[in-house]
Amino acid sequence: MTRQIKAKLHQFGLIPPGSRRLMSSRYLREMAAWALPPELHASLMLLADQWRFATRQLLEIRRLRREQAKAQAALATVSRSVPGIGEVVARTFATAWGDMTRFANERALLSYTGLTPSAYSSGAAIRRGPMSRQGVSRLRHVLVETAWRALPRDPILQAMCDRIAAPRGTQRAIVAMARRLVVYPLAADNCLMPQTR
Repeated sequence: MTRQIKAKLHQFGLIPPGSRRLMSSRYLREMAAWALPPELHASLMLLADQWRFATRQLLEIRRLRREQAKAQAALATVSRSVPGIGEVVARTFATAWGDMTRFANERALLSYTGLTPSAYSSGAAIRRGPMSRQGVSRLRHVLVETAWRALPRDPILQAMCDRIAAPRGTQRAIVAMARRLVVYPLAADNCLMPQTR
């Protein structure tokens, strides 16, 4: 919205090309008082209304996120106990997982992340394929990136990754470490989800 408003103002020569003034309610009130052609005034006022509406929505989302952060403080604290997970990633995990009691066991949680291998079965034969990619793609992306960050910080994870990477390759090893990071904090606090059935 800000770019559209500034593009209109620049198009009619009302602001210089390099104007760095931030859009605000005060700036919009100033624009409303300018002597403008009726078509430009109507167009700017419509864009200004859209900017105000979007700003109110963003403020409401921020308020809801603050409330959510207070409600999910325990889950975020447990997530931060994992090497390589900071405040932003912990909030991402807490938001994506929500109420941990909805997962029957660790297998259901791992399936939700989409990092579990897909299975092809025919009769007695079962073949494992690439990861299923079910669930929230952003969560999967954050988990893989966090696995890369956690390896230098945790020698045990690094040793496990090296052991898996030797026969199977680094990419599969990183996905395995991402799965490990999902289950890692659950051992620290069993009250977050039911026991494995």
